[in-house]
Amino acid sequence: MVFYEWTERLSVGISSIDRQHKTLIGYINTLAEAIQGNNATSQVVIGIVLGNLVSYTKIHFIYEEMLFDRYGYQEEKEHKMHHRKLTAQVDEYYARFKRGDNDLSSDLLEFLMDWLNHHILIDDVAYADFLTKQGCK
Repeated sequence: MVFYEWTERLSVGISSIDRQHKTLIGYINTLAEAIQGNNATSQVVIGIVLGNLVSYTKIHFIYEEMLFDRYGYQEEKEHKMHHRKLTAQVDEYYARFKRGDNDLSSDLLEFLMDWLNHHILIDDVAYADFLTKQGCK
């Protein structure tokens, strides 16, 4: 099952970032599939995938911020604030899951969809043009 599909419309034109976004989408698709399974095994898979998604999201944000530093992105501070907010939200979903909140599945998937659409199509597109003009590919 494909919950969220990568299309070229999502490309920011920086291959390393596009690869990371594809990986994030892969985690979200695996998570959606496990949520639909709705059994004990699914709960184990959800926990593992959600934990991996949280970790990978943090790695992705650190990588973006490294590029901001390297290329002197002027909106870095604001973008980092978005990262902190998103990280806190993802951490909270994971904490809720670990506390046994099994009713978060539809909320979680809706949040992830909104996050991906906003993060990639608005936030990341905003810096991508600047970075590519600075030579980042």
